[in-house]
Amino acid sequence: MAEASVVVVGGGFAGLSAAISALEAGASSVTLLEKEPKLGGNSAKASFGINAVGEGDTVDAFVEDALAAGGPSADSGLVRTLARH
Repeated sequence: MAEASVVVVGGGFAGLSAAISALEAGASSVTLLEKEPKLGGNSAKASFGINAVGEGDTVDAFVEDALAAGGPSADSGLVRTLARH
């Protein structure tokens, strides 16, 4: 049986990001487990549902837009953390 220093379950955007982060942090090997035949998970199905600060955008502009779209249920601290990372 193969050994890995890190095992990531799920090949969606979060899982792929975790695998890359583990390697960048010095993991000697990463095993990515995905049940579907293609990577992407539900993230690949989220048409227009993935948001991030893009080129030409600012964290403040992203936060303002996200808070306006999210209404009273939006948590400004969490939105700002998402925008920065």
